[in-house]
Amino acid sequence: MSAWFIDEKTLNRITSIISNPNSSIIDLIKEDTIKTAIKRQVPKLLDFILKHVGEFVDVAIGVIKTSVVIQKKALDLLLSNMQPFTNQIQNSPEFASHIYAFISQEADFSEVDSTCFCKLIEFYMKDSDCGILNKLPKDKFIPLLLSRVHHLSISNLMEIITCDTRKSMWKYIENTRVDQAIYNSFGNIDYINERLLNFLRNIICSAELGSPVLDLFTKKNSIARFFDFGYNATTHVAAAAFRVVYEVLGLVIYEEESEMQSNILFGTIFAETAENLEALCEFVQQDRPFLDDKYRAIELITAILQVYPDPEPCVVDMMKYLFKKFMELPFHTFLHQSFYNVMLKIGKDDKSLRLLIKKLNMYEEIIKAFDGYDHKQVSYIGHLYAISNYISKKLGPDPENEEWNKFLEDKISQMRDVISKPFGGMMPNQYYQDDDDDDYVTPREAAISIFGKAFFFGGDDDEFEEEDFLDDDYDEEEL
Repeated sequence: MSAWFIDEKTLNRITSIISNPNSSIIDLIKEDTIKTAIKRQVPKLLDFILKHVGEFVDVAIGVIKTSVVIQKKALDLLLSNMQPFTNQIQNSPEFASHIYAFISQEADFSEVDSTCFCKLIEFYMKDSDCGILNKLPKDKFIPLLLSRVHHLSISNLMEIITCDTRKSMWKYIENTRVDQAIYNSFGNIDYINERLLNFLRNIICSAELGSPVLDLFTKKNSIARFFDFGYNATTHVAAAAFRVVYEVLGLVIYEEESEMQSNILFGTIFAETAENLEALCEFVQQDRPFLDDKYRAIELITAILQVYPDPEPCVVDMMKYLFKKFMELPFHTFLHQSFYNVMLKIGKDDKSLRLLIKKLNMYEEIIKAFDGYDHKQVSYIGHLYAISNYISKKLGPDPENEEWNKFLEDKISQMRDVISKPFGGMMPNQYYQDDDDDDYVTPREAAISIFGKAFFFGGDDDEFEEEDFLDDDYDEEEL
């Protein structure tokens, strides 16, 4: 039977409902074929629905309490893209007023009702190209949403709004100053503050210089609040706060390097961050685990060094701390990368790089690490190789340190040659063997030639015979 078919008995029942002045929208929703009736545009049906659209919305979002089945069916009908039904629903003044009444009520609502409400807003935002938002009170709707952001569904809706890059949505964000509404919503609950900071970062990631959403960062008091979150809040909130400042810095530093930006935004955000340089370095050196908050603080330090690569004494002290932790925590990749990132910024100036190497005693420590590592500590070898290779290319041999020069020639050059072999790129076919290529070695052969068999198999290198270099039981005919 066709999905568009409605038997005469059902059609008469629907007609009876819409002609009865005492009928409610719930009576209509209960009909199994109501969706088909809407699609077929049964006479006067749409007029009846539009007359009761407020009641329809209240059933769907749980203001009018019914069964779960009725609420779900009402929501499904409102989320069905059926023209002209969908278009006339969203153009009804009652639709917007009941949406606003739900979010503005003093009593809290359940997560189920919140989810239904958010699904409705999300659907009609897409269908109307954000037109539904403009029908709601512009100075109140977003603050009301933010006041209920403890609901996961509303938090997800705010993520959708702040990540939406459509022109219509961006115009709405700028005109209603969503950024200021977010800033005004900060409080004392950490997980709420983290969500608000993430919403703000979403907006900044889409902003361009000159946008009013960046005016917030021309005020010293506002910037100070983000740093206060960074120094005093929990790990997740601190990391989110530092990321917000870093996103704004990224905008202004790029324009400054392009000789296009010399406005108050750069003068404020960069100056305030630079003033916090010593505090950021002290924050990184606090006696607690190296987590995301410290990693984000180092991002801010690298942003400052991008403009002023000559390191302050506090930066050198921080690098001493990081290098010590680098050696103590061989598996902590984020820490290793943080040290390497700062070193690259300092390395813009050869004199500063040489001074850093000397104060950290890097040559001796790196050689010692390569000579003493075992399979339990292999994690940091990749970064140590990257650091050594960078120093080698940047500064060349050190005329005052023959041991370092020998290390570069024997170990780093050999590793560099192996990395540049064909297997460093596209992997060869495992069934392919080029007998004419005498230089080709397998990754396993190359690794053993560098690190020794004992590194992989335990024991001493002397215990292994040369003929064991490849497995004896390898049978080419099995291929």
